[in-house]
Amino acid sequence: MNLNLNLAELSLDELKALSAAVAEEIKRRLRVGEGIEIVLETDGWYDPRKNGGAYVAIVRDRPGGGVEREFVDPVQKVYDSKRRKYRAKWVFRALPGTRIEARIRSGSWRNEHRDYYVVGPDGLREASQGEVLGL
Repeated sequence: MNLNLNLAELSLDELKALSAAVAEEIKRRLRVGEGIEIVLETDGWYDPRKNGGAYVAIVRDRPGGGVEREFVDPVQKVYDSKRRKYRAKWVFRALPGTRIEARIRSGSWRNEHRDYYVVGPDGLREASQGEVLGL
């Protein structure tokens, strides 16, 4: 892994800030096992030839603006007999306040369907695109 970062060129204050940021990111990633269990599935047989593959992603704000997506691997993926369509299932844990974007409904070649959710204290609730992506 090459981070293209020369630590010798950084000031002591910059090193402390970097260390604090790394420690916070490590804490955030360790908390992933906590939280509420989320289960999402494709709506029937999903056809990736229409709009690309099905996915579930955790959405986070990027420091400079915009968002970044952390894709969640499916725990189950079953193909039809011709291996053209599949059913997929995602099971993971998320803390309340986590924003989720999912493409789990097969659309047409014209329309791509994405669903947006926010994890609340009682589980998953549907949200608007603007609420999740900050538009």
